[in-house]
Amino acid sequence: MNIAFYSAAAGMMAYQNKLDVTANNIANVNTTGYKSKEVSFQDLIYTDMNTKVEGEHKVGHGSKVTAVDTVFQQGVLERTDRELDFAISGKAYFAVDDGSKTRAYTRDGAFQIGLNQGTAYLTTESGDYVLDGNGARIRIPFLPGTNTPDISSIQEKIGLYTFANPFGLEDIGGNLSRATADSGVAALVPNTEQNRLISGALESSTADTATEMVHMIEAQRAFQMNARIVTSADEVEEIVNNLR
Repeated sequence: MNIAFYSAAAGMMAYQNKLDVTANNIANVNTTGYKSKEVSFQDLIYTDMNTKVEGEHKVGHGSKVTAVDTVFQQGVLERTDRELDFAISGKAYFAVDDGSKTRAYTRDGAFQIGLNQGTAYLTTESGDYVLDGNGARIRIPFLPGTNTPDISSIQEKIGLYTFANPFGLEDIGGNLSRATADSGVAALVPNTEQNRLISGALESSTADTATEMVHMIEAQRAFQMNARIVTSADEVEEIVNNLR
């Protein structure tokens, strides 16, 4: 089989990955705190061509996906005026207990009150427990003599965590990430201007429909072009075989 076939097949696989990532971004355009993903490509090895023409001549063997990186930029903070909604202005994350042995982290601050054996806790919409600065579940404090949550006390309890290399975080689904050796351990940071916790607001997704549709069209056309090369290379190979 000729080089064109394998090079184009490698391109098809790479751009299929690009299409998958772009589709996931589009699906999360309205997901609170979602950070869009971006695909990085790299050339495969080159082969030196033995020709009589002076100079260096190489032939490529296609491309591959080297990484799917998270684009860390601040999403728009949208006012909801719901007291249990929290947004982070900065690079910090909320820590949550999702029932596994290790903590998970999220930028989604759409919290609610969850009950466990009669005790009220601060949880995410999916029921995971939000953690404080000591890594403990946050019990909901109420104003004296009422059933009204003490929002200022809750805000003081919520832990904010940053990472030396947030690009190393591992996406585990459900708008959650987990720390890895590449990201480094989570570091507790104070609620300051650098990483500010805002009540009554949520951070919108950084995925933009128009931008992602452009990426989708680019990836589709690149995939189709490589598919045509595969078909042409296969037809040429068939012709060569029939001449033998």
